[in-house]
Amino acid sequence: MNILEYVFDHLGLNKLCCEVFCSNELVIKIHEKYGSRIEGKRLKHIFKHDQYHDIVQMGILREEWEENIKGKIEYIKGQFE
Repeated sequence: MNILEYVFDHLGLNKLCCEVFCSNELVIKIHEKYGSRIEGKRLKHIFKHDQYHDIVQMGILREEWEENIKGKIEYIKGQFE
């Protein structure tokens, strides 16, 4: 939540994107809980530990943050310098 607030409210960016290994379902669910959506999938995108792994591309727009998330989830505010 601190990152989302910083990205949208302080930096004024329009979108925050990330990539997550498809096998990491817990992290995908955490991103979805805080408003990110799956926007795409890259097959065999990362080579790690002698094998290729698929990743999902996720993102959240400023308008989605403002309409669906901001002010609706309690969290401890951090300080960024």
